[in-house]
Amino acid sequence: MMKAAVAQVKLYEDMEANLITISKYISLASKEDIDLLCFPECNITGYMRDFTKVNQNKVMDTLDIIQKQVTHNSVNVIVGAPYFERKKRFNSAIVLLTNGRRHIYHKINLTSSDEAYFKRGKEPLIFQVGNVKFGVLICRDQNDPMLA
Repeated sequence: MMKAAVAQVKLYEDMEANLITISKYISLASKEDIDLLCFPECNITGYMRDFTKVNQNKVMDTLDIIQKQVTHNSVNVIVGAPYFERKKRFNSAIVLLTNGRRHIYHKINLTSSDEAYFKRGKEPLIFQVGNVKFGVLICRDQNDPMLA
């Protein structure tokens, strides 16, 4: 049996504060034998902010710290963050697996406020944990029946 959970947490513009919250919930999930823990959109940086001022190196360092916690606590995690790829900024969900693998989904259906900062993703993401397949949607993606 697979146990999945969602962490509905308060977001801050302070990445360190968000990392403390993420770490706490990963630890709690481990104690509850959660297999997959999902965090909100842009959880690492906060959502209501100017994303042009986000330090991408700090985002990547934070993802590396979370990856270590994922491996140590044996809890797979999906965490939201702005993510640079091919010199473009995306609103992304990063899947961090206990085996060290990462999968990245870029939000496809952007809000008007997203469009001010992010490029539109093009590919859906399906990944597997054990024998279970998962898909990733971010907020407005739920309005697209083809993605679901």
